[in-house]
Amino acid sequence: MNWLTNFVKPKLSAIKSKIIKKDNLWIKCNNCEQMIFHRDLKENLYVCNNCNHHLNMPVFDRLESLYDDNVYKTIQVKEVIEDPLRFKDKIKYSEKLKKERHKTNRDDAIVVAKGNIAGKQLVTAVMDFKFMGGSMGMQVGEGIVEATKVASKNRAALL
Repeated sequence: MNWLTNFVKPKLSAIKSKIIKKDNLWIKCNNCEQMIFHRDLKENLYVCNNCNHHLNMPVFDRLESLYDDNVYKTIQVKEVIEDPLRFKDKIKYSEKLKKERHKTNRDDAIVVAKGNIAGKQLVTAVMDFKFMGGSMGMQVGEGIVEATKVASKNRAALL
């Protein structure tokens, strides 16, 4: 019985598999190809500390950085008819929506939120490119309408 193959090698393999599963800990800069630790990137508002290149910022991180004290409230958008035209490509549009909803755990590409910036009320309607490339369906249109209604009702700015 070899101590290295029976004890050490399985332990190292277990550690290696845990490290490989956490592949989103390091993010590569698109410009200089520098590897940046995800917490450092978030603290630096998704700007590379090596070349000052601006990387894509996730929607909810952007909302946190935008509003006072990182506090905002998301506004639920009304459900709409998913595919009234019954659009077909290689895959049905309704099937694409189901896949994206499962992958991103979100209903659509728009996030509507409200909060304060420097004490002033603000309503935002933000598109998320990670959801079907920011595809604008009926739900997105309804989100823009809802954001406009909320901003008008609260006499707030709309972004």
